[in-house]
Amino acid sequence: MKKRKLPLTRILSDALEMPENIFPGVSDINIIQNTELSVENCRGILLYESDEIQLRMQRFVLCIKGEELSLKSYFGSHVSIKGNIESVEFKCDKKG
Repeated sequence: MKKRKLPLTRILSDALEMPENIFPGVSDINIIQNTELSVENCRGILLYESDEIQLRMQRFVLCIKGEELSLKSYFGSHVSIKGNIESVEFKCDKKG
């Protein structure tokens, strides 16, 4: 059986007993109920519509679907979205 390689951030976080999201480049996603979502380390906005927003992350695309979605803030690599969030989906980003 082929052994799977773990990312360096996972190895370090396990060894140091620290959360993985404190390391640079690791995505941090926070959801407050179904009304607000904030993301750290976003690489760009791929789609922006009132019913769907797609964000390019380091290794995936984050798809947020809902109603009346809008950007609350977009500063550097931090994005905050508000609205009626119905689903959050992770898609493999082939451009990665």
